[in-house]
This record gives sequence, C-alpha cells and structure tokens, in this order.
Amino acid sequence: MMLHRQWLESELTHDELSLLFAIVQQDSEFKFDMDSLQCVKMQVLGTKMQQVENKLNECGKEIYQSLKTKLIDLTDLQLQ
Repeated sequence: MMLHRQWLESELTHDELSLLFAIVQQDSEFKFDMDSLQCVKMQVLGTKMQQVENKLNECGKEIYQSLKTKLIDLTDLQLQ
C-alpha cells in the first residue's frame, strides 16, 4: 500500500502533512518531498509513528491522532 499524492494533498491539513514529513524524515539523511513520500511503505511509516508518538506536545498529539485516523481509514479503504 502506498500514499498517493492526490490523497496527501486533498485529505491532509497543512499541519498533518508537516507532521508526516517530520515523522518520515526522522533518523534519515534523505530529504523527502511529495514524490518520495509516496514511496514510503505503510509498515515503515507505522513503525516511525510509534517511535515519535510519546515525544509530542499536546498540540502535536492532537494533530498526530488526526493524522493516524486518516492513515488508518486510507489503509482500510485500500484493503477493500
């Protein structure tokens, strides 16, 4: 399963997209953009999200939960 550019641009808020970039770039020397973000495997993204979850402040946790819900919904939709 992959993230698609159209979904990223239409479904995520600016804050959610910024957090997503921060999560995938964590512990990476590679600078991600919209094209490379589409290549991140959902399993890798899930692992990185778990690593960052406890490090967020209150505002970040709210954005994180919203992003997580949208990613779960996308995964469920792709499985159907």
